[in-house]
Amino acid sequence: MSKSPSGQPDWPPAGDFSLYRTNVPYRSPEPPLAHTKPKGRWTVASGFPSRRSGYCVSYWGFEQHQFLTLAEVNPSVRSIRARPETLEWFDGSKWIEHTPDFGVYTSAGWLYCDIANPKHAESDLVAKRTRALDAGLARDGGRYRRFMPADLRVEPRLSNSKQINDCSGPDIPEADLNKVSRVMPPDGAVDIHGVASMTGMPEGEALAAVLCLAWHGVVGADMSAFLSFSTRVWRRR
Repeated sequence: MSKSPSGQPDWPPAGDFSLYRTNVPYRSPEPPLAHTKPKGRWTVASGFPSRRSGYCVSYWGFEQHQFLTLAEVNPSVRSIRARPETLEWFDGSKWIEHTPDFGVYTSAGWLYCDIANPKHAESDLVAKRTRALDAGLARDGGRYRRFMPADLRVEPRLSNSKQINDCSGPDIPEADLNKVSRVMPPDGAVDIHGVASMTGMPEGEALAAVLCLAWHGVVGADMSAFLSFSTRVWRRR
């Protein structure tokens, strides 16, 4: 099985949740940051506990925390690094160094991201840098994206992502996960009421198990409305 940069398997086999149970946020130290003082941001970083990475990811400010919340819940994400490396881009006359806020390793490769600072106005230089990095990384099989605050404050997806991340840890018994996984229909969708009825579990426990399975990528959930016992879920293919 292939490995992610964090050293963890890319994906656990169906029904084997023990592989990710050891991937706790405090298992490993965070990889060294390429640049530890982002321009215009707080000099002391906070830490986001990332179970997909196996360590706490450094971040600066509320918008970066929102980005990490949304990235952590995406089952295609394998690991996240803060300020992973310094890139160079050409502005037409000289080469300029730039360190992205995050490097996200996904099933499709690396995605380098910057989170726009809402206190700083966008400039022509930033727009030129975005185009140059996007084109340069694409040639090497990578991707680049600059996220605006409005891209991250998307409700109800943000609140739902927080709920799913809260259920991603080892507090959900593995027996509950396997029980819910077995009753998920191969086709079509069912709500949490139906999952609880089929498994004989209390609705609260069924919801927690479903959200944990959503974090693992075993099931999908309707994120267009706030999560509830009426939320429709289905088995991912």
